[in-house]
Amino acid sequence: METLSRSRNHLIGVYHHRSDEWKQRQRKQRASIRLREDSTAWLLLELDSTWWQLRAAFDKYLTQARSYALAFSDVKLVQSYISCSLQFLDLRAGYGVFQKVEALHEEALQEAWSAMIPLAGLLVSKVLDTRAMTKLSEEDADTALVLLTSESCGRFEALVNQSFDEGLSGQTARQMSILFKELGLLRRAFQAKGAEKLQDPEAYEQLLDRAREAFEERLAVRRVLAERMRPQLCGNRSAKRISDGGTK
Repeated sequence: METLSRSRNHLIGVYHHRSDEWKQRQRKQRASIRLREDSTAWLLLELDSTWWQLRAAFDKYLTQARSYALAFSDVKLVQSYISCSLQFLDLRAGYGVFQKVEALHEEALQEAWSAMIPLAGLLVSKVLDTRAMTKLSEEDADTALVLLTSESCGRFEALVNQSFDEGLSGQTARQMSILFKELGLLRRAFQAKGAEKLQDPEAYEQLLDRAREAFEERLAVRRVLAERMRPQLCGNRSAKRISDGGTK
């Protein structure tokens, strides 16, 4: 039980750390958006508003999950009772506190899931309907053409993949990956309490399928853009197809 509680606390800590990193990246991106006045800025602002709503919903759950994890890890109560150093009335009082925390955690879990599933659906729809991955990848390609030179041809594949991965399309893909990891955490928490408690279990799978469409669009368009970029940077040198790359 102690091992399980340590693992649970570690997992919550990891997600808190990721949440802080996400906020830092998003604040930097928001600052850069303010310097722009074009269609890309409008698209990023549209996505940004939904990102922050999702972040608020998950952070609210994390706060309650941390309290739950701390209560769950308090195994000394049971150990003290077993060793006869604690009276039954004290044990019952402690168990009552745990039951209250358990109820609050389940309420927070339901609230987070109910808020995040529709918001995630809205976000994925925005990404697909606006062809965001295509537009942001085109922006990344334009930026790469400004920054890279003909001397980059020797490392063309690596440098272009890096440009896409670190650019707006890559940042958006990473944020979507983090989002679905967070939804996966909520889903596993439901499964631990009993699958019947999960509302609309098919919604998560449907969202995953739609998100895959966005990732596939990103990979397809980056290959096309890379093939267009090579002659602009390298002239008539022999071409080598760009690697698919991946979401970091």
